[in-house]
Amino acid sequence: MFYTGKLASENDKFIFIEDAAWIADTGRFYDFLKDGDVNEVEPFVDPVAINKDSIVEITLWNHDLLRKQK
Repeated sequence: MFYTGKLASENDKFIFIEDAAWIADTGRFYDFLKDGDVNEVEPFVDPVAINKDSIVEITLWNHDLLRKQK
């Protein structure tokens, strides 16, 4: 499971992202990162807090944020 969004702020325990979406199915991961193609996405309505202890990896998202359910 992955999230996309815009970093709004952070503290010692959490990062807070706006315009967030949960990516349920990336399809081929390389294509997802390179082209922004996604099989299934669920946008959040409000900002999201993600516990830093649960983060495995972070990378830049060089595409428009995913704001439509698919």
